[in-house]
Amino acid sequence: MRVSTSMQYYSGKQNLLDNQGNLYKLQNQLSTGRKVLTPSDDPVAATRALLVEQSKSKNEQYMSSQSIASGQLALTDSLLGSVTDIMQSALESAVQAGDATYTDSERKTVAADLRQRLKSLLDLGNSQSASGDYLFGGYMSNDPPFSIDTATLAVTYNGDSGNQVLQIASTATIPVTEDGRAVFERVIDKNGAPTGASVFQSMSDLITYLETPNAPQVNKSLYDSTLSTLQSGMEHISRWRATVGARESLVSTLNSTSQELDTQFATEKSGLVDLDYTSAITDFTLQKTQLEAAQQTFSKVTESNLFSYI
Repeated sequence: MRVSTSMQYYSGKQNLLDNQGNLYKLQNQLSTGRKVLTPSDDPVAATRALLVEQSKSKNEQYMSSQSIASGQLALTDSLLGSVTDIMQSALESAVQAGDATYTDSERKTVAADLRQRLKSLLDLGNSQSASGDYLFGGYMSNDPPFSIDTATLAVTYNGDSGNQVLQIASTATIPVTEDGRAVFERVIDKNGAPTGASVFQSMSDLITYLETPNAPQVNKSLYDSTLSTLQSGMEHISRWRATVGARESLVSTLNSTSQELDTQFATEKSGLVDLDYTSAITDFTLQKTQLEAAQQTFSKVTESNLFSYI
């Protein structure tokens, strides 16, 4: 078969372009750290990497929700702990003030202190998350859920009975706000029976008792019932706090799983598209050598024609 000069030239040029293209691709791989630069490089790996990235992105959204839920539940747990502390202190003050030797003036001093504690309870009930949501207003998280009539000490709930929830896994949602009425007002005793008194009402009744002149003789029945409802209220808050703690535990468990999944997704994606630098550098060096050899060969071939010998 006769090989013309033009065919030699075309073949040599094409060989140079192929080698230059391969070298350019290796340079891009080395500069980006990726072995799959376009889907055409490895359609199967590119498709699988896209699916893994989508799964990883969804998992990251769950992790973000888990972080928010964890923060709000931890705050709620802490707030309920503070509520319990205030009620415990109020109960101790009530027991002391029930001493028949206390004068009206001494009882009023205790009542003044309890007014401040009632205000603190109200402030805790109107607590907000880091994002500004009221934690005990149910769905209505933009306005304070509790208000008080300073004259009668009657507390009104302005929220609703819903709960804002977050999707923290593909099959799991969790409440991150509370129905303040269920937490603070619908107090249930240890037997599961409603007491008919709210946490705020128990404090208000105790203040009323302490501010009544000659209280032990006039209002002894109110004092006895208030101690009981105050104790039930404190136990009710403790049980609610345990419920919040159980949610915290669930979020923590799911977050650990999500963290492991995130690592697995990252590892799988890396195996599909990331570059093996050792192998790539070897290929680059070899390709560079091939290109240089092709350039030298092409130069010699293009010089080898009839006119070179005339």
